[in-house]
This record gives sequence, C-alpha cells and structure tokens, in this order.
Amino acid sequence: MMNKDMVDNSIPVDTYQNVDPAVAAAEQLPDELMLTEYVDHVIETAISPEDRAYLEQVLEADPQLSQIFDTVVETASEFSGGGHVTGPGSGISDSIPARLSDGEFVMTKKAVDQLGPENLQVMMDDAERAYDGGQIKAGMTEEDNVKNEMLRSNRMPSLT
Repeated sequence: MMNKDMVDNSIPVDTYQNVDPAVAAAEQLPDELMLTEYVDHVIETAISPEDRAYLEQVLEADPQLSQIFDTVVETASEFSGGGHVTGPGSGISDSIPARLSDGEFVMTKKAVDQLGPENLQVMMDDAERAYDGGQIKAGMTEEDNVKNEMLRSNRMPSLT
C-alpha cells in the first residue's frame, strides 16, 4: 500500500501552475451542458443551416434516432489519432469532451501556442515512428536519414 505522503514517480509533476484553479473552475461547464454545446458546435460546423433544420426536426420526432445520433457523435468525438484539438470554449474552459487513454499526455493551450501545434505534431510523429522501429521520415531519402542520425549522434554525450 502506498503511503499518501509518497509520490508516484511514474506521473510527471506539474511544475508550472499556469492558471488560477478558481478561474479554470469558473469557465468549466457541467458535463452534460458541455457535451450538448460540443454536439451543437459539431453540427454547426459540419452541415448547412437547411440540413441542420431538417436534422433537428427529424430528431425531435424520433427519440430513438436522437439517442442513436448522440451516441454516434460522442463516439466520433474521440481523439484516438492525437493531434491539435479545435472546438468551442477558451484555452482553459474544458469545453471539449475528450476520451483519453492511460499513459497519454495532455498539454495546455499556452504550451501548445508556445511550441506550435505543427512542431508538436512532428515531435509526436517522430516519437511514434521511432517507438515502432522506423527511422525514415516520409519524403526523406536514405542519405538524408543517415545525415540526420549522424547529427543526432553527435549531440549525445560520450560514455568514455
């Protein structure tokens, strides 16, 4: 049994509290309202106003279809591929439902803005490629890959 004073070393410690917890809590909606607003956002951005009106009319007339539709939208909102997230709310409002897997890591909007979503995507792609045993990036020749590996090895400290 773990003593409550012990720290789980497998979990990174947040060393930079970048927002007042009270401010973040004030921007967060109850889960049901957050999910409703997210579904509304998806519908507004995915289909025309005419199709939206038709969809609302059909869903109101058929509760079972409405429930099926909600299930589909919730499932489709999973971020299983990772990457940059867009949607309603602010950088701290927690307005987008996210299904996360054990071991994944989430970054704040401030950190993403600082590092850039493109750079983070490249880092994630490179890390996943390396994890899977691959080394060559798409569009790179074997010669480019060898040069990059040589440069990377020059940055590593010597063991002697």
